[in-house]
Amino acid sequence: MSKLSDDGSLMIDAWCITEGKQGMIHQVHGLAQAMGLTYASRQVKLRLPWHYLPNGCYPLINYAIANINDFSPKHCPRIIITCGKRSIFASLYLKSVLGNRIKTIHIQNPQIATSRFDHVVAPQHDALSGENVISTRFAINHITATLLTQSADALQKHFKPYTRPLTLVILGGTNRHFHFTTASLTSLCQSLTTLCMDGGECVVVPSRRTPDDVCEQFRTWAEQTSNAHFWTDGNFNPYLGLLAICDRVVITADSSSMISESISAKKPTYIYQLPAKRQHNRLMRFIEMLFVDKLAQPLSFPLTPCRTASYSETEHVAGQLLSQV
Repeated sequence: MSKLSDDGSLMIDAWCITEGKQGMIHQVHGLAQAMGLTYASRQVKLRLPWHYLPNGCYPLINYAIANINDFSPKHCPRIIITCGKRSIFASLYLKSVLGNRIKTIHIQNPQIATSRFDHVVAPQHDALSGENVISTRFAINHITATLLTQSADALQKHFKPYTRPLTLVILGGTNRHFHFTTASLTSLCQSLTTLCMDGGECVVVPSRRTPDDVCEQFRTWAEQTSNAHFWTDGNFNPYLGLLAICDRVVITADSSSMISESISAKKPTYIYQLPAKRQHNRLMRFIEMLFVDKLAQPLSFPLTPCRTASYSETEHVAGQLLSQV
């Protein structure tokens, strides 16, 4: 039953604070849901120059937050869950005012002292340590059996596969770790053609970060290839529904969140490796760990079987946190 405050308004357990990126929102919501918390979402907006400053530049924290009224300590719930660099400003501000009356949980490496938070949930490939640090193999996410079932039902009036196996192809986009160009993705088109020629069906779904010229590249490829589709309906996002019903996932190597969601959905996950901007980076360490554990495989032929994740890491982390907050 929902709780009411003295003035009759609905009380919540947590604020989920991000800078508005979908992957981050999925992480904070996923953790809050796994902890059984009622929550509200908040998005941090920073003033100049804090918008561009590195982590650790926190003079006048309350002035740095442009929408400071959205983070009134008077209405703050008991738990703050944050993800992303800019969200740290809100966490530190609320902690400075409310102290031990709130618990702060930060997801991902905050790149400042972990002691500034009550709990930090960070991936193993960040090599973060501390008494209050919980390390994870995957990115925290919102994938559950119930969500997948609901998403599959919603997809039915938009798409039905007509041949199996069905391959969901997820395109990411440019980031600081990998090059993401039409030239670097030409061999992916060739690999997908092989999958379609073997009697399967491929549905390519771009993300918000996918460059326009890459979208055009795969749209053209799909038009010229039997059993291939490029998703063009901007009014409906098929991602979760296709993740629920597909037989396997092919995904570009640029997003630990999308890769983690595929593995959490217990789908065979094949990673298309992109040209790295640096010889060693954190995403490469993450992917190499998955390959060693066989939870994902590189996209190569013949396809190598993947090992299914044995439990929900998000639920496991939620259980650890609930015992402490």
